[in-house]
Parts: sequence; structure tokens; C-alpha cells
Amino acid sequence: MFLNETSDLRKVMGVGIAITRGSAAAMSLAFSILLMTVCRNIITWIRDLACPYIPFDSAVTFHKVIALTGGFFALVHTIGHLINFYHVSTQPIEHLRCLFREMSFGPAPPSFAFWVFKTLTGLTGVLLVIVMSIMFVFALWPKIQQQAYRYFWLSHRFGYIAFYVLCILHGLPRLTGEAHFPWYLIVPTVFFVFDRLIGVKQTALELEVIESELLPSGTLTVFFSTLP
Repeated sequence: MFLNETSDLRKVMGVGIAITRGSAAAMSLAFSILLMTVCRNIITWIRDLACPYIPFDSAVTFHKVIALTGGFFALVHTIGHLINFYHVSTQPIEHLRCLFREMSFGPAPPSFAFWVFKTLTGLTGVLLVIVMSIMFVFALWPKIQQQAYRYFWLSHRFGYIAFYVLCILHGLPRLTGEAHFPWYLIVPTVFFVFDRLIGVKQTALELEVIESELLPSGTLTVFFSTLP
């Protein structure tokens, strides 16, 4: 018996594989762009050089829109995987041995829980849902963000590292196809690292405070000298 990915994997997993792959492509683009929206130093530099009509000052809003877009497709992706795991958990063991030749199976077909919690794709998916949920909880609601800012900062400071590492690991088994997310991530990662290097250099500079003013709204306005 021989089952190939092009036709038989689609027959086994049904519409789930189309949902999973389509949403994965959308997520790869969204979460790659998301990394570039936090390159504050590069955005500031481009804003000073580029056309003033381009809303670079709306980078935070754009960041939220991209995050919500990626979150939506992550939900769709999760639903697709649940459909896939249900279908493969109901297949005869002979079909599974042909479709997933890198994996070893016992005499009985693996259960739905096996695919979710005992495969790299399933386990990293569960961890990604947890990490994304924590980051979204502290970011979406302004009151939570203001009252628990430290947790918001920590969830974004360390959460995005865990998130991108888990995303790369999630696609390594190639359960439903070749993973393309690392290719999407190359250019944004270069920009992100370069931006962080600029930030490290700037933190070592001493700036002269020219003027400070407390506005009626309670906001403190501070004017610094121009960087050399």
C-alpha cells in the first residue's frame, strides 16, 4: 500500500488540511510583519526621512491590528488541526504507517490525545495557545494593562521569545506539509536584531534634558537634546 501526500493525505484529513495550511500561510505573514512593528528605532529613523503622510506614528495601532489578525488565523489554524487529529485518530494503523513513515506506531491506532499532547506539533500548539492567551489578556484590555503593567511588560518581553521559538518547532515535524514560517521570519529578524543593537548603543549615550513640563492631563513632557 502506498499513500502520497498530494491526494491521500487530503482524503484522510479532509478540509482540515486546507484550513491548517491556509491559516498557517496567513499567520506566517502576519507574525513576521508583527516583529517589524516593534522596531522603534528604525521606524523613527524612517519617519524622519520618509514622506510625512505615511503614518509611522501609528505603529502601535498597526501592531495591534496585525496581532489581532494573526490571533484570528491562529484560532482558525487550531480548529484545522483539531479536525486533522480527529481524522488521523480514526484511521487504520496501516494507513498511518504509510502516511507518516518517520513515526513508529504500535498495533493500535494512536488516540486523539496522542496527537495533541504526545507529538511535537500538538504539544507546541498547546503551548502556543497558552503563550498567546497570556499575551493577549495583558495587551487587549487597557485597564488590565494599566493596573498590571509589569505583567504586561514581562509577558511581552519574554513571551515573544517563547512564541517565535515554539512557532519554529511547531512546523519541524512537517505533519501537514513543509513549514515556511522560518523563511518569512528571516528579513524581519535581521531588522529586529539591528534595531535592538541601535537601542543598546543609545542606552549608553548621555542626553541633556532641555525642558520638562507637567501637562494638565497629568502627562509629563520632556525635551531632550538632539542626538549627535
